[in-house]
Amino acid sequence: LNVEEELPYDVEVTTSIPPAPGTTSSVTLAVPSALTNLTDNGAEIVAFVLVDDDNNATTPAKFITVVGTFNNATNEITFDLPSGAFFPPSTPGEPYTATLTIAAVSKSNCEIVDELGGTASLEGVASAQFAAGVFTEDTQVCLTNGTDPYITALFNNSTGGLNLSPETSDQINITSQFAPKPGTTIPVTVNVPKNVADTVEHGGTVTGFVLIPSTNPNDPPTFVAVTGKFNNSTGEFEFDIPANAFIPDGNGGFTATVIVGSTFQPGCTIVGPTGGTSSLEGTGSAS
Repeated sequence: LNVEEELPYDVEVTTSIPPAPGTTSSVTLAVPSALTNLTDNGAEIVAFVLVDDDNNATTPAKFITVVGTFNNATNEITFDLPSGAFFPPSTPGEPYTATLTIAAVSKSNCEIVDELGGTASLEGVASAQFAAGVFTEDTQVCLTNGTDPYITALFNNSTGGLNLSPETSDQINITSQFAPKPGTTIPVTVNVPKNVADTVEHGGTVTGFVLIPSTNPNDPPTFVAVTGKFNNSTGEFEFDIPANAFIPDGNGGFTATVIVGSTFQPGCTIVGPTGGTSSLEGTGSAS
């Protein structure tokens, strides 16, 4: 599972009377904003629960993943907790306790793309289209979204000179089993998070950023801004990435990493001793 770097948190649920074997108990918990904010980028809120279904000392307890229903309006998650999650107390008279960890898990999906082309997608996040001839044999292509501190550092270093809104999409990784044919381009469509799309009303331009290897093998890759087409009705942003964006990932595959953000065009005017006005069209002015 791709657990996000934001620290998960533990919760204890106690009861004085153990639930009947084989039953479930509905539990509703508040989720911290550090985790709920990740749902805008496609992450899923889940619970990891330690369960011993048969209370057999010879059979070890195991963690299971419980996917509940997350209410974005109240920032609460509701899920069913199995009876085997409640462990007896070590001291008589104490309550039975279930311990669970709430976390945000990034999504992933894999597709097989052959020499005739195809599309790999991650529902609600992004898709990548591969034309005929991009691959010469059946190739597994996986899309994941998440947050990697190293990639975040590369992005910040690459975009430091841009007038960039702090709101961005999650990091979207497109990993292929084999490298795409050199010189080809791959159209990518990203579902733009609402906090990024909303910047358009204030003069922002939705912009794609793709990680490109340096011409110097001793230098780290850098993010390059890529223009595209933003559909305000669907909230989708379409842009092309080059084949060389698929960088060897050290695991035998090739990964292209994209991020979608919003840039602002600065309005600059020379103002002399007699005064003047500097303006940014559609946004505002200063005299």
